[in-house]
Amino acid sequence: MTRAVPAVARALDILELFPGRPALTAAEIAAATALPRSTVHELVATLAERGYVTADTGSPTRFRLGPKVMLLGSHFADRLDLAREAQSVAEAVAAECGETVQVAILDGEFAVCVAKADATHAVRVVAAVGSRLPVRASALGQALIAGLGTDAATSDEVVFEHDEAGNDVRSVAAPVRDHSGRVVAALGVTVPATRQVELWAPQVRKGAAELSQRLGHRRG
Repeated sequence: MTRAVPAVARALDILELFPGRPALTAAEIAAATALPRSTVHELVATLAERGYVTADTGSPTRFRLGPKVMLLGSHFADRLDLAREAQSVAEAVAAECGETVQVAILDGEFAVCVAKADATHAVRVVAAVGSRLPVRASALGQALIAGLGTDAATSDEVVFEHDEAGNDVRSVAAPVRDHSGRVVAALGVTVPATRQVELWAPQVRKGAAELSQRLGHRRG
């Protein structure tokens, strides 16, 4: 296991003091963490410089959580909204086509599944939330990167993958956009290689559009 970085751990210890305590002085932080006062001052100064804490306007010697923490919290809340809405849409699409449906987000070179609904067939593709697929070898991944930097008018385009990875599956996917028009996910249907995935392109396009709409996207 990778070793923890002490300075990072100490900075996180400081941030974790604030829930339930709106403002703290350096002395209070030092007492709560058992860190030397000089270390606390250095860490707080760094956190303040990066926007994670800010001096209290009414008392400059007291510190509050800064705007960067709120921004991270907002991103996390957005992810929760995405996963919740994605699960609902995935289940609706799966009920319509009877095949496995996944919604994935981009994480570096991988498409990571955040919601799924399994097929009802005896022979089916089984998906798992948290599973990672190479971007270049999956329709979900290709839909994620194909939609980057494109106009929102192309948000209904679908991408096909016909067993390029040699795993005996076929898939079709389409990008999902948020209120700003940015691609934030992809929705896709995956079937065993013995079945025709092209049949489900309309359902995928419809599901991606529905999820985009739920995330605030409006086509111009």
